[in-house]
Amino acid sequence: MPQASVHRTPWAIIIAAVVILIVLMAGCGTALALLGGKTSSGTPDATPAAASPAAFQGPTASNPVVTVPVPAGWTVTAKDNESITLTDPNAWGYVTVASGVQNPKQNVQQQKAIIDASIKSKSPDAVECRAVR
Repeated sequence: MPQASVHRTPWAIIIAAVVILIVLMAGCGTALALLGGKTSSGTPDATPAAASPAAFQGPTASNPVVTVPVPAGWTVTAKDNESITLTDPNAWGYVTVASGVQNPKQNVQQQKAIIDASIKSKSPDAVECRAVR
């Protein structure tokens, strides 16, 4: 009796099919996780508790419009009704926090010019770094 020929699938096709299935399953799992997997409580309608910012434990500097935490070693070097300036322990830099109504109103270029003049007065050798395009 004649024997029927056996047709075998090439190994390359089998391996390619397995790899494609793994990639598809990983992609679908990632998509499900990102697009709305269940919360840790297991109920779809549960909402996670909102994370609250850690309360600062330490000194603060205040004026009528803003309160700023003062990190250890930093000092308040200037303070008026609209701004507070803190200087780092090494006096290498400073941070100014300000809030208030500008009178007269200034555009961005005018504000930049004021900041540049302030930096130049404190560090005469400072130069502006231009962006490389």
